[in-house]
Amino acid sequence: MADPRFAADLRNRRASLAVLCFDASRLAPNGGDWHHLLALCGLVKVRVIDLDGVYDPCLPNDRPLPGMKGSISEFEVGVIRAGMIDAAQTKTRRGELRISVPIGYIWHRDTGLDLDPDIRLQQVIWLVFERFRFGPSSRKTAMTS
Repeated sequence: MADPRFAADLRNRRASLAVLCFDASRLAPNGGDWHHLLALCGLVKVRVIDLDGVYDPCLPNDRPLPGMKGSISEFEVGVIRAGMIDAAQTKTRRGELRISVPIGYIWHRDTGLDLDPDIRLQQVIWLVFERFRFGPSSRKTAMTS
C-alpha cells in the first residue's frame, strides 16, 4: 500500500468515517494495492469519496465501479509510461536525448561529458573525495573539518 501508516490507521479504526480524495484510484500505486485498500475500507466500514461519488465498499453494488476506476487508472499509467519510453528511444536514435549529468560535469554537444570549468566547484568536489579517504563514510566525511 502507498502509505503503511494509512493502512494501519484504517485497521486500528483511527481513520474517520470516510477517505476523501480528488481521484480515489490514485490513492494506491498499483491495482493490487487499490483492491487491498477497497477491501480494507470494506472491513472497517470506511467509505471512499471522490469527485464522482461516495462509495461504500461494504455494499456489493458499490465495489465494482471503484475497482474498475482503479484498473483503468493502472492501465493509463502503463500507457503513459510506454509513451515516455518510446519518446526517449526515439530521441536516442536521433541523438537528441539529454540526461542530467552528475555535479561537476557538463555536457558538450561535440565532445560529450567534460569536467565543469568552474574551478571552485572542482576544488570542492576534490575536497570531498580527499576527506572521504580519511573517513570512509558519508557521515564521517561530513563531520571532518
